[in-house]
Amino acid sequence: MARKVTYWIATGLVAAFGLLGGVMYLLGSEQVVTGFAKVGYPQQLRILLGIAKPLGAIALLMPGWPRLKEWAYAGFTFAWIAAIVAHYEPRVRQPRCHRSCCWSCSLSHT
Repeated sequence: MARKVTYWIATGLVAAFGLLGGVMYLLGSEQVVTGFAKVGYPQQLRILLGIAKPLGAIALLMPGWPRLKEWAYAGFTFAWIAAIVAHYEPRVRQPRCHRSCCWSCSLSHT
């Protein structure tokens, strides 16, 4: 019984976050739009995820359809992994130095 309650609490939270996130993506909230632009994602992805997340939330709450639920969980997992990578990926920056400061820089820029 406790296992079933834990499952439904976890599923309800995932579905609620998916539904609310999808609605925010579709409404084009300023925070979401700037967040997507900041990490370099196109706005079309925001619309795509805004449609997919509520559909995934509905799939998780529907009775039956175990294969569809697996795919919904997989979709949420991929979206979360992509978000983590986008937010915490170290940006590759070119070293800034003058050619006259060191001979190695002047050799690498020729």
